Amino acid sequence: MAIHDFIVEDQLVSYWEKFCAICFDQQQKAMLTSCTLRSLGASSDRGDIQCCFSFTIKRDNHNM
Repeated sequence: MAIHDFIVEDQLVSYWEKFCAICFDQQQKAMLTSCTLRSLGASSDRGDIQCCFSFTIKRDNHNM
């Protein structure tokens, strides 16, 4: 499973917007953000989970 299977839809859009913002800005390398993860499985009664995560863009030798 990918992270996209867990993040609620409106915040998944926000994730991609933030990802695009730093991937084209060569001055930024990482981002810390918050999101809501949805519970998977019909038997889960916990509801959504608030969390924070970070991601880092690894650039090649040409800084792309």
